[in-house]
Amino acid sequence: MYYYYYYYYYYYYYYYYYYYYYYNYYYYYYYYYYYYYYYYYDYYYYYYYYDYYYYYYYYYYYYYYYYYYYYFYFYYYPYYYYYYYFFFYYYYYYYYYYYYYYYYYYYYYYYYY
Repeated sequence: MYYYYYYYYYYYYYYYYYYYYYYNYYYYYYYYYYYYYYYYYDYYYYYYYYDYYYYYYYYYYYYYYYYYYYYFYFYYYPYYYYYYYFFFYYYYYYYYYYYYYYYYYYYYYYYYY
């Protein structure tokens, strides 16, 4: 039962990591498309998006720092995996929607005012 448990979560972890990498690569490409578009569109708006740009990478710096910290625990303590997986799952999605809100807030603020 232990080996089955370990294999199941390792596979789940690998699938999640692959999905995360693929999804953020797409988001990264999508982000740069808009970054250059708005840079030529309006210089004033560029400052808001530039602020979002740094905020975005500031979050990813901390996310990967904790990710590798979590990987260390997963390697040595497999039973800790379940706890850490959900921790990072909610951590990622919380900030993901937060930055989208941050982006659209400035977008509508500039557009309507």
